Amino acid sequence: MEMKKLTQCTLAEITEAWNKGFEGYLMPATMDPHSLIKKMAGEELSADQSIVSFIEGKPIGIILTGMRQEAGRKVAWNGGTGVAPAYRGKGAAIKMMEALFEIYRKNNVSTATLEALEKNERAIALYKKLGYEVKDHLLFLSKKIKSDELFLQNNEWTIQTVLPEQLAHLDFYTSIIPWQCQWQSLKHGEAFVVKDQAENIAGYGLYRKVLNSAGKVEKVNIYDMNYQHEKIEGTDFTRQFLSYLVTDVGDTIEVSTFNFPAKNTIAAVLLEIGFEKKLGQVYMEKMMG
Repeated sequence: MEMKKLTQCTLAEITEAWNKGFEGYLMPATMDPHSLIKKMAGEELSADQSIVSFIEGKPIGIILTGMRQEAGRKVAWNGGTGVAPAYRGKGAAIKMMEALFEIYRKNNVSTATLEALEKNERAIALYKKLGYEVKDHLLFLSKKIKSDELFLQNNEWTIQTVLPEQLAHLDFYTSIIPWQCQWQSLKHGEAFVVKDQAENIAGYGLYRKVLNSAGKVEKVNIYDMNYQHEKIEGTDFTRQFLSYLVTDVGDTIEVSTFNFPAKNTIAAVLLEIGFEKKLGQVYMEKMMG
């Protein structure tokens, strides 16, 4: 099996490797070249560090990856590992992952991260064999909310819109969250902060609105929410944010979370107010030291 960096491959080869690699996957993952380029650019994946594997000159597997500095450590994210059905269970994935680890070592990566669907027990078992550990469970929660459902009285808090990148400068911002939920992956998303009457920031959130063909907001995806427990109560903060999201969007709107950490106390609050779990993943890490 020959391995090449994406920079050594044609776009057609990369696209073929992705689509073959995720054929029969638990969720639809087929992409055209445009979608693949958009994914790599939006999620800051590296063509010089990602790899495609070939057998007899034909692409049969792919791993997309990227690297970032987070909280004083260099973190790498595996943004997709796929192997063509004919080569699954024959050691191809292990060889590809070993090649990836070598790239991580050369780039002084301290922590390797990835996510896997909870139902994909085979993949989770493989990653554990390779040294990854499950650190958290990630929740895809959803609820349809009426615009007047969360009306708040005697509101002592105000919400201010900010740029996603401004969140990184908050002293209680945490970057140790899934890669796709970090502000760097959501430069076209929206962000907010919650302030008290003295203009002190008590919490923040990162989200993206989904528009229909008529330009109307039909859904909001929440990627990150966090607050200072000593300044605001979790239920109050969550209701503040949800009320802000659904104001002036019409009668009813669907609000969903994306890769939301179960360890985040807001997850329990969302479930308490009626959000339902639609999908789950595991978040895994491997120390590269």
